[in-house]
Amino acid sequence: MGYFFGRIEGIFSAQEEKYIASFDSWAVEDRDAIRAFAEDVNQGVHEGSTWNKETSPGLEVVCYRDGRRMAQLDVHSRMVISGSGAIFRYPAKSLNTRILDPPGLQDLRLRFWCAMSLRRLHFDHVVRSQESTYPAPRRWCDAIVEHLQQRQTSRGGERVGQTYSDADIAALFRCPNESEHMDTSADEPIDEANHAERTGDVALSWVSDYAMNPNCEPNSPPDTVLLFEAKPGWNQQGGPELFTFDNHDPKGGCVLLNDGTIRFIRTEEELTELRWK
Repeated sequence: MGYFFGRIEGIFSAQEEKYIASFDSWAVEDRDAIRAFAEDVNQGVHEGSTWNKETSPGLEVVCYRDGRRMAQLDVHSRMVISGSGAIFRYPAKSLNTRILDPPGLQDLRLRFWCAMSLRRLHFDHVVRSQESTYPAPRRWCDAIVEHLQQRQTSRGGERVGQTYSDADIAALFRCPNESEHMDTSADEPIDEANHAERTGDVALSWVSDYAMNPNCEPNSPPDTVLLFEAKPGWNQQGGPELFTFDNHDPKGGCVLLNDGTIRFIRTEEELTELRWK
């Protein structure tokens, strides 16, 4: 469970958690996935050897050919340690171990990243900015974008650039599942030109798959809905009438509560039981 999804509660059912836990080990037989992973691993830079692993165990990959064990790798996001102790680093990018995931976990993985997007929107604006109020509902998306665009990365006490690119910021507002199957025929037209003009990037699309509950304030009860999944739009605000179950398979949608808790709502009954005021 921890390898695939980290520590997050409220978005998987007991049955789904049991299914995830069943993959303590699994076999990958897809030749294309194996070839793509091998090409990634081959980009590593050899940095000597170690006989004392100081890092926590990563993903253990054991390679076989015609029934014979060929290699064993301890795989981390930017490092691989071979069975002989050779260390390979990947300074330019993280290794994409997701291509080795069991196919049945793909939809659950997308649900997890949707929940993480909501958590990041809450954390980066509400926690990092240390503001005592939430953004004005009529422009909550704009306020978060502006806040993140102002964050600067420093090196040696000197600002060297924007911490997040505009593309990174725009991605936070998209449900990963929905953005992979993007439908440009939304019921309401989205004024993307205004947002593109603001960033100077006419190719960048500012769309949000989330809406804000205008009745939620920082001092509202902890279980009050703050952000939730909705049809594509921008600066959307409202209540359960905007909620969508259509972004995921099985159907459902994520909500972020005032205390930062995230829940995955599967039925209309669960939706109406939430605190909206």
